[in-house]
Amino acid sequence: MSLKGKIKKSLRTKPHMALAVARTLSFLQGVRGRFALFGRYRNSFIASDVRMIGISNIQIGKNVAIGRGSWLNVNDRSSQTVALSIGNNSFIGVQNCFNVGRSIVIRDYCLTAMNCAFIGSAHRYEDPMMAYSLTGTTLDGEIYVGANCFFGYGAQVIGNVRIGHGCVIGAGAFVRKDVPPFSLVVGNPAKVIKRFDFSAKKWVAWPTDHLAEGPSEEEYIEHLRQEHGFVIHAISAAAGHFGDVY
Repeated sequence: MSLKGKIKKSLRTKPHMALAVARTLSFLQGVRGRFALFGRYRNSFIASDVRMIGISNIQIGKNVAIGRGSWLNVNDRSSQTVALSIGNNSFIGVQNCFNVGRSIVIRDYCLTAMNCAFIGSAHRYEDPMMAYSLTGTTLDGEIYVGANCFFGYGAQVIGNVRIGHGCVIGAGAFVRKDVPPFSLVVGNPAKVIKRFDFSAKKWVAWPTDHLAEGPSEEEYIEHLRQEHGFVIHAISAAAGHFGDVY
C-alpha cells in the first residue's frame, strides 16, 4: 500500500483528524480558486457565493452573469481541458446547478431562471455495500444547449441531451431527450408542443406537416450579435450589491 493509502486508512479510524484534514484541504483549494477566479473571469459578473469546483476546466465568456448560490461542479479534473463552457452574453439565474460528466456547453445569449439544473453526472451505485460518497461519479454525460435558449423556473436537463438554438424550456420541465431548434418544451417528461415557423413568423402547434426551418446556429448567433451586441444584464436579479431590496 502506498504512503497516501496508509494515511487515508489511518485517518478513517480517527474522525477528528479526518475532519481536520478535510477542512485544511478545503481552505487551501478555496484560496487557490479565489486567485484563479480574479485572473480568469474579469469580463463577467460572478456572485460572491457561487461555488466553482474545477475552475481550471471552466470557461466563461464575455459579459456573462452568474447568480448567487449557483454551483458549477466539474467531476473529472484530471486534465486541463474545458468541461464546462458558458457562452458570451449569457445570464445564469440564482441557485442554478451544473454537474458536469464529460461536458456541458451553454452557447451565447442563453438565459436561465432560478433553480435550473444541468445534470450530466451522478454518483455510481453498482455496489450498495459501499458508501455512495466513495463510489465515484459517472463521467459520460454530454449536455449541449444552443444559443439564445430560455429556461423557466426549475427546468432540469439530465443525461446526454442536445437542445437546439432558440428554444424555450418551460418552468419545471424535465428534459432527457434531444430538442430541435426553435422549440417550445414543457412537462415531465418534457415534450415539444410548439415550434417557430419562419414562414408564418409565429409559434405553431407541433407536430405539423408544414414548417419553415430557421437559420443555422452560427447565422443565428451572428444575427443576435448584430442586433444586440453586448446586452446590459439585470445584475440585481443575480445578486444585490447593497442587499436584496430594490
